[in-house]
Amino acid sequence: HQPRIPRPHRMFFVLVLCFLPTLWCSKCTINHIGIHTGCCGFPNTGKFLSTLNNSGLPATVKSVDAYGIIETASNMIKAGGPPHRLVFRNVPDAVPDYKKSPTEEASRLWAEHMKLLHKQAPNFDKENVWYEVINEPNALEAAWLANFSIAQAHLAMKAGIKYLAFGFSTGTPPIGAKGDPFNAWLLPAMVSYLKLCAQYPDKIGVALHEYSLTNKNIFAEFPYLVGRVKFLIDACTKLNIKPPTIFITEFGWGAGAIPGPKQAISGLTKAMNFYVQYPNIQGACIWCFQNGCAHSNAQVLPPLWNLTQHQKFPTGECP
Repeated sequence: HQPRIPRPHRMFFVLVLCFLPTLWCSKCTINHIGIHTGCCGFPNTGKFLSTLNNSGLPATVKSVDAYGIIETASNMIKAGGPPHRLVFRNVPDAVPDYKKSPTEEASRLWAEHMKLLHKQAPNFDKENVWYEVINEPNALEAAWLANFSIAQAHLAMKAGIKYLAFGFSTGTPPIGAKGDPFNAWLLPAMVSYLKLCAQYPDKIGVALHEYSLTNKNIFAEFPYLVGRVKFLIDACTKLNIKPPTIFITEFGWGAGAIPGPKQAISGLTKAMNFYVQYPNIQGACIWCFQNGCAHSNAQVLPPLWNLTQHQKFPTGECP
């Protein structure tokens, strides 16, 4: 009979088989689905950031009108911590007027945003924080918004600020399917913006919102709600343009409470397995962990940081 493999060696082979997917693919990554937060604090958000930072892992965090947690993460990076993926947005009273010149509106609104930014975040970290300007605009004005964003992108680069455009709501912009009047990503002005993004991927990008609109299935109506980002990337492939830097700056199930931890983590794992196919997607920010959101949402955060600490996701670059 053949000689038996000694017990210590057998254990080695078992460990190799357990971790073979990760060993086979050097392009695995961690979870980059994180949190959307804002004013007034929220249970476990600070611990979410500090736990991942102490583990040497980057957290994905977006905050609106409250720079505190972003500044904390920024300081962690400067102190030698991991490269946290950070987005900040503030909300001035001014909104776009689509009847006016997009270039003039870009300048007017940029001035309003800068005034508020200097007030809310005098130590704004231009090197490590992305700045999202508008929120869920009229997607039927996609051509106007593209020209607006081109003008603002140049203002942002002049100021040394990393710029995220659009913030389109879930189920938008039009992609030329299911009765849509056009494909927004193929409009000439939009193509110009995407080419600018390809030229400056570390300075200019795209923000999108993706919600399933039901707690039952994170991929309800896929890919027209969660997963709609695919149409942007497909358009870039068709145009032979490098896809832009993308943040899903609002993500989840809907305006209500997040599902319980077990169901939520199952959905988040499925979503991350989808997003990880596209290395230009920097992360997604779960709605929501801020004033006005259900406090029961906080119970999702410990299993979320455990997921980030302990699970690897093979990227689209794996064999």
